Amino acid sequence: MRLRVAASESMSAALALSRAMRVTPREVLLLLRAPVVLPCEFSPEAAASLVQSLGQLHVAAELVTAPPSAGRCEAHPSLTTDAPCERWRKSVCPLCQPLCHSF
Repeated sequence: MRLRVAASESMSAALALSRAMRVTPREVLLLLRAPVVLPCEFSPEAAASLVQSLGQLHVAAELVTAPPSAGRCEAHPSLTTDAPCERWRKSVCPLCQPLCHSF
Protein backbone atom coordinates (compact mmCIF):
# COMPACT_ATOMS: atom_id res chain seq x y z
CA MET A 1 0.00 0.00 0.00
CA ARG A 2 1.29 3.47 -0.85
CA LEU A 3 0.20 7.01 -0.03
CA ARG A 4 -0.62 9.90 -2.32
CA VAL A 5 0.23 13.09 -0.42
CA ALA A 6 -0.46 16.72 -1.27
CA ALA A 7 2.42 19.16 -1.57
CA SER A 8 3.39 20.50 1.83
CA GLU A 9 6.08 22.44 3.65
CA SER A 10 4.91 21.16 7.05
CA MET A 11 7.85 20.11 9.19
CA SER A 12 5.45 18.18 11.45
CA ALA A 13 4.26 16.16 8.45
CA ALA A 14 7.86 15.65 7.34
CA LEU A 15 8.77 14.34 10.79
CA ALA A 16 5.84 11.91 10.85
CA LEU A 17 6.64 10.62 7.38
CA SER A 18 10.39 10.46 7.96
CA ARG A 19 9.91 8.05 10.87
CA ALA A 20 7.62 5.83 8.81
CA MET A 21 9.78 5.98 5.68
CA ARG A 22 13.18 5.80 7.45
CA VAL A 23 14.59 8.84 5.65
CA THR A 24 15.40 12.32 6.93
CA PRO A 25 12.75 15.03 7.31
CA ARG A 26 14.71 17.09 4.76
CA GLU A 27 14.42 14.27 2.24
CA VAL A 28 10.66 14.02 2.88
CA LEU A 29 10.31 17.76 2.26
CA LEU A 30 12.08 17.30 -1.08
CA LEU A 31 9.49 14.68 -2.02
CA LEU A 32 6.61 16.89 -0.85
CA ARG A 33 7.51 19.87 -3.07
CA ALA A 34 4.68 18.68 -5.34
CA PRO A 35 1.83 16.21 -4.92
CA VAL A 36 3.37 12.74 -4.91
CA VAL A 37 2.75 9.06 -4.49
CA LEU A 38 5.39 8.25 -1.91
CA PRO A 39 8.01 5.72 -3.07
CA CYS A 40 7.56 3.61 0.03
CA GLU A 41 5.37 0.63 0.79
CA PHE A 42 3.35 0.59 4.02
CA SER A 43 1.21 -2.02 5.71
CA PRO A 44 -2.51 -1.19 5.43
CA GLU A 45 -2.57 -0.31 9.14
CA ALA A 46 0.49 1.97 8.95
CA ALA A 47 -0.86 3.67 5.82
CA ALA A 48 -4.26 4.32 7.44
CA SER A 49 -2.56 5.70 10.54
CA LEU A 50 -0.42 8.04 8.44
CA VAL A 51 -3.46 9.30 6.50
CA GLN A 52 -5.12 10.12 9.83
CA SER A 53 -2.00 11.77 11.28
CA LEU A 54 -1.40 13.85 8.16
CA GLY A 55 -5.05 14.89 8.10
CA GLN A 56 -4.71 16.21 11.64
CA LEU A 57 -1.80 18.29 10.33
CA HIS A 58 -3.99 19.59 7.45
CA VAL A 59 -2.00 17.68 4.84
CA ALA A 60 -4.22 15.76 2.42
CA ALA A 61 -3.29 12.12 1.91
CA GLU A 62 -5.03 9.06 0.54
CA LEU A 63 -4.34 5.36 0.23
CA VAL A 64 -3.19 4.10 -3.17
CA THR A 65 -3.12 0.45 -4.09
CA ALA A 66 0.04 -0.42 -5.98
CA PRO A 67 1.68 -3.72 -6.81
CA PRO A 68 4.60 -4.52 -4.50
CA SER A 69 7.98 -3.45 -5.79
CA ALA A 70 11.02 -5.66 -5.30
CA GLY A 71 13.38 -2.87 -6.31
CA ARG A 72 15.04 -0.93 -3.50
CA CYS A 73 17.36 2.05 -3.69
CA GLU A 74 20.91 1.35 -2.56
CA ALA A 75 21.19 4.78 -0.92
CA HIS A 76 17.66 4.69 0.56
CA PRO A 77 16.81 0.99 1.17
CA SER A 78 13.32 1.74 2.48
CA LEU A 79 12.35 3.43 -0.81
CA THR A 80 11.25 1.76 -4.00
CA THR A 81 13.10 2.31 -7.24
CA ASP A 82 10.75 3.55 -9.90
CA ALA A 83 13.08 5.40 -12.25
CA PRO A 84 15.95 4.14 -14.40
CA CYS A 85 19.34 5.84 -14.28
CA GLU A 86 21.36 5.14 -17.39
CA ARG A 87 24.42 6.82 -15.93
CA TRP A 88 24.55 4.41 -12.98
CA ARG A 89 22.87 1.60 -14.95
CA LYS A 90 20.35 0.81 -12.26
CA SER A 91 16.98 1.94 -10.96
CA VAL A 92 16.93 4.72 -8.37
CA CYS A 93 14.44 6.31 -6.01
CA PRO A 94 13.07 9.83 -6.63
CA LEU A 95 15.58 11.28 -4.15
CA CYS A 96 18.50 9.90 -6.15
CA GLN A 97 17.05 10.71 -9.57
CA PRO A 98 18.34 14.34 -9.59
CA LEU A 99 21.85 13.08 -8.73
CA CYS A 100 21.73 10.74 -11.67
CA HIS A 101 21.30 13.69 -14.03
CA SER A 102 23.81 16.04 -12.38
CA PHE A 103 27.43 16.66 -13.38
